[in-house]
Amino acid sequence: MQIISITDPAALPAAQAVIQAGGLVVIPTDTVYGVSCSPLNEAAIERMYEAKGRSREKAIQVLVAGWDAAAPFIREVTPLAGLLADRFWPGALTLTLPKRAGLPPNLSQYDTVGLRMPAHAPLVTLLWAVGGALAATSANLSGAASPTNVQMAIEALGDAVQLYLDGGETPGSLSSTVVESHGDTLRILREGPISEAQLREALAGRAFYMDSGIK
Repeated sequence: MQIISITDPAALPAAQAVIQAGGLVVIPTDTVYGVSCSPLNEAAIERMYEAKGRSREKAIQVLVAGWDAAAPFIREVTPLAGLLADRFWPGALTLTLPKRAGLPPNLSQYDTVGLRMPAHAPLVTLLWAVGGALAATSANLSGAASPTNVQMAIEALGDAVQLYLDGGETPGSLSSTVVESHGDTLRILREGPISEAQLREALAGRAFYMDSGIK
């Protein structure tokens, strides 16, 4: 187990080496600390499930550095999702979109995959360094509080993670808001820093369904 500041020049090559070897890296984000691995390595994703004690019924999101990095994971960007991305990316919004064929089956057991572009400059630099994307989920034991500093992540995951990148205290304590979009239907799967009211405001003037009907 190694701990390095994410701003240390040694952080990027160390993270690249661990990711390429199929290991796990804990990362600071603009929401909470996450545990990450290559989104194309099925064995590494399985290690992440095992480290957290996470149910295989829960998909793993993909953090992307930009839309170019998102392209290998999704078939399309739905119109509502595109509008929300324009408003909230980079930021604390995960968009669940139709996934491409051929991705590791344990990344998402569904026809969709969750994508998020974080508003965290050192992390975005790291993302580009490892190919533009990382599979990631909160760096905690499943069901426990999400970590807001690297020590909390270490206490939760210990030696199951090969590299911990320390970025200090995170600006928030909530994991991202997760939204699913199909046609003109919008569903909040998890409400986090971005509220339902903010989502509605971003889509003002556009007819869409959100649980209770057309708004």
